[in-house]
Amino acid sequence: MLYNRLGLLAAGALAIAVFGQSATAQEPKTNFMIGAELRWFPDEPKWSGQDDKHFYPSIFGQAEFSYTWDTRNEINLIGFGRLDIYDWRRTHFDAREAYYRYNATSWELLVGAHRVFWGTAESRHLVNIINQVDQVEDIDGDEYLGQPMVNLAFKGDWGRVDLFAMTFFRERTFNSSDARLRGPLPIKDIYDPKYESDWGEWNVDLAARYQNSFGPVDLGVSIFHGTSREPILRPAFNFSDGLHLRPYYETMTQAGLDVAWAIGSLVLKGEAIYRFNQGSPFFATVFGGEYTINNAFGGVDLGLLAEFNWDDRKQSKNAPTIYDEDIFGGVRLTFNDTADSRVLLGALYDVKDGSTYFYVEASRRLFDNWRIELEARYFTGKEDDVLQAIDADSYAQLRIMRYF
Repeated sequence: MLYNRLGLLAAGALAIAVFGQSATAQEPKTNFMIGAELRWFPDEPKWSGQDDKHFYPSIFGQAEFSYTWDTRNEINLIGFGRLDIYDWRRTHFDAREAYYRYNATSWELLVGAHRVFWGTAESRHLVNIINQVDQVEDIDGDEYLGQPMVNLAFKGDWGRVDLFAMTFFRERTFNSSDARLRGPLPIKDIYDPKYESDWGEWNVDLAARYQNSFGPVDLGVSIFHGTSREPILRPAFNFSDGLHLRPYYETMTQAGLDVAWAIGSLVLKGEAIYRFNQGSPFFATVFGGEYTINNAFGGVDLGLLAEFNWDDRKQSKNAPTIYDEDIFGGVRLTFNDTADSRVLLGALYDVKDGSTYFYVEASRRLFDNWRIELEARYFTGKEDDVLQAIDADSYAQLRIMRYF
């Protein structure tokens, strides 16, 4: 497998550097985390085939290892795993990071599995295209699978250019057919999807990005060509599974732009893409800003967020989106206390049909090595809206983690 080959390459480079210059090597760093999570679905399931369980317990953990020597060479490993009691597709392991990087003065080379983040917006990560979404971890799309790659970067006072070559495509994760957070038809064949490319998961994807700061303005321009990370769900039928949906991954080209402009306590943000060869070309954008009031009350920083989403795929039945014409508003509270307490409230409202997605995320540290997180997500969907498929699956979630 490609993971094994990349691991051997990284290990070989590490061994050469260690034996050649071990006198300047630093001590390896390790971090571990284990946690328990409980999801509660208060409503009865909506679709046939979903089980009637209201509580979904699971345990999870993460292990991190990093090793740096000569200030130029580093190796990073992050492994994540979850065991879900009822949703077997949520039981999975992923190498979030498993790479070797050489960092020179004017260039860098990275080989291995890595997570790359592009973009500035809060409500939608529109230009972020390198990594696949780990959807069983969190429905908001903030968790990503590690993507095997070779990343060559050039940097200087003029900015930074990143070049990417990738293969071994990562399929999107989906909840089990009998679990919550699915639509009227179960999604099958997630490990045997259809591809437009004859190379399938071994198709070579290419990407490039230029980024720079011009005073208070941060700018990023990107281009990607390869397998779309966003599958089209096509109806399929066989005698064992009946009528179901099967993921289909098209080959596409995407041009992206992201910008952030800091004006005092106000940060204006914007992202835009134009994508070719996915059904038909389309344009999408998200723009808005965040205004922060420091010490708004009792030492608490108050952040006010507002964004507008537009996606002209609203007429497409093959690749529906909840972001066709939506307003996002949010409040971020940073308590600046020793427990690192934080609260984020957000709501996405469809101005055309009134569908709403509301969420709350709160977290704080307990003692020295524990952390507790509370989340709640509420969906209201109107007729023919994407959220209608999961509007009976609103849930609350409690997560407790121990760090070592």
